[in-house]
Amino acid sequence: MYFKLYSGNGERMLLYTKSPYFQKLLEGLSGAMMIFNVDGDMYATNEAAVRLLGSSRNECLDMTVQKIFSCFEGGKEFRRFVGCFKEEKEDGPVDVVFNRNDGTRLYLTMTKTILTEYDKAFGYMLSVVDNTRIREMHDREMSIVSENAKLHQKHAERLRQLSEGVAHQIRNPLMVISGFSGLLRRKTSDRGLAEFFDGIEENTNRLACIVESVAEYTALSGISVSEVQLLTLLEDVAYQWRQARERGAEEVEFEFGELDVIIQADAAALAMAFKELFSNSHDFMREGRAAIAMRATEGDFGVSVTVADDGAGIDTVHKEFLFDPFFSTKSVGVGMGLCKVERIMREHGGRVTIESNKAGGTTVTLFFPSGLQRRRAGLSK
Repeated sequence: MYFKLYSGNGERMLLYTKSPYFQKLLEGLSGAMMIFNVDGDMYATNEAAVRLLGSSRNECLDMTVQKIFSCFEGGKEFRRFVGCFKEEKEDGPVDVVFNRNDGTRLYLTMTKTILTEYDKAFGYMLSVVDNTRIREMHDREMSIVSENAKLHQKHAERLRQLSEGVAHQIRNPLMVISGFSGLLRRKTSDRGLAEFFDGIEENTNRLACIVESVAEYTALSGISVSEVQLLTLLEDVAYQWRQARERGAEEVEFEFGELDVIIQADAAALAMAFKELFSNSHDFMREGRAAIAMRATEGDFGVSVTVADDGAGIDTVHKEFLFDPFFSTKSVGVGMGLCKVERIMREHGGRVTIESNKAGGTTVTLFFPSGLQRRRAGLSK
């Protein structure tokens, strides 16, 4: 431990710092420790502080607290810490950046402790923890995460381009096959061929739906987030869904519950997800009717939105395959609906769960994480 000899009003500090117990205690600490009198002059320091400051022992002992602070960089909290340093109250921790004489930048955390005797302050102890290695490890980790995100984005973009290319190459021949099938149907008078033409058109239409679904799925990467009023969105989606259905839409009754919430999301992608859920509820309705109830709940986790129907329910043996591409229990289904819903929620950093049983009724819950800002509708921005 290094200490400076003072006389006069520094005698109490000198006795304190020359104590063998205190010397061993100070040197036994791994962190940097600096002792100042009430005027801000350094009285004592340990070897860890000398190494951290990058100066000689004598240079360190000639420093005042203001001179040390002048080498630090920090924000509003640090400026407050400096301004209140000589007040008789403990303070910190506060994070700062220290620029040493050799050009090295250190990331530190400082805490002030008051030294008192008979309830009167006679000095301050500044403890400093060097977080530079932790900061460097964090920066490296964030750099790796950033690079992985870029690679994932490149991979997703290449997959999207490949899927679009494949879809284009398949779509054109399908149009030709469908067109020639229709032409041949009109040219021939042999009614026995009608079932063959029906088979060609049915399967070309099915293949076209598959191509379209895959193209939609691969286009979901890179969502554009903005404020979405959930109630308004769901009312619009329900209306659009009814308008797009050729038949059976009037058999579905929508119930809009507690949905007075604003979330940060991609409105177009979210609309696609809800349309898929509405279509599933319609396809599995019982006795020719379906009721779909929607509600939102806010909590520490974020926002959860439930879409519950009173349909036929899902068989237990099928639950583990629900989000698999091309899995469908419908004879004419493509099997990409729930797969797209899961992808949309993943792109939002959220998740989707499904609760159902064969006895009837299915509840789909979409979880939006707390990182996506949300608030009650009607509050000022």
